[in-house]
Amino acid sequence: MLVSLFACPEGAVTVRAKGLRRPGSKLAHVFKPADELQVSAVRGRTRTPVLTGASLGMPHPLWREDLNLLALYWFIIECAQLSSSSPAVNEQVYGLLIDLLRREPLTPSAQTDALAAFGIRLLSLHGLMLDLARCSIDGHLIERDEPVHLLPSGEGIVGRDAYNRRYARTGAVLVRMDPARLARWQSMEAGTMRGSGSAAGDATDAALVLHFTALRLAETTAKPVRTATFLQRQWRLPNFQQVLAGQLSHT
Repeated sequence: MLVSLFACPEGAVTVRAKGLRRPGSKLAHVFKPADELQVSAVRGRTRTPVLTGASLGMPHPLWREDLNLLALYWFIIECAQLSSSSPAVNEQVYGLLIDLLRREPLTPSAQTDALAAFGIRLLSLHGLMLDLARCSIDGHLIERDEPVHLLPSGEGIVGRDAYNRRYARTGAVLVRMDPARLARWQSMEAGTMRGSGSAAGDATDAALVLHFTALRLAETTAKPVRTATFLQRQWRLPNFQQVLAGQLSHT
């Protein structure tokens, strides 16, 4: 049996676990979603390391008792594995995972913040996050109270004047991001969201970050983030087109 893990600083690791599915296996009970493990493996005759031991480091059973949390876990671990990179980046991503798993219990609003913060920080660590400080059209610094719009590709934001010049007259529809949402995303990217007194994120934050994270990782790795669809459905989040439609209905 092949077991996929995310380790520090190796990143995505696959090991061969002999006899893991056999009745009476001494290791089968150790491998549970979301738990932190201590794992040892050796190089055998094949390129895939062979598992030699595993023990429980820190359990997180609450993540398995709530399907909403489990859906979030499946998403973040798939994103981490797909984006596995250099040891330095893997170590920081591993820190994000551990920090998130140890936030127990996670209330529904905290789950929304966790999803948004993880996606934003992950993209930032890999250099894939849109610039939240400058307009992607003319490069000016966004003012504190300036409304902006998100490009559909997730590659940048458009300031007020650039939007009016390039998009407003053509009838193009972009997702609006008010100053409060922009400030919240900036706090998440800086890692200062928790305990900062910032307003909690909402379903639109979660939906947009989920969409852009899956989009940018799929573009970079040429592999779809399959758990994104399940998480969206489980949390009943709007998709990108529904966010746009909802925005139009309130105009």
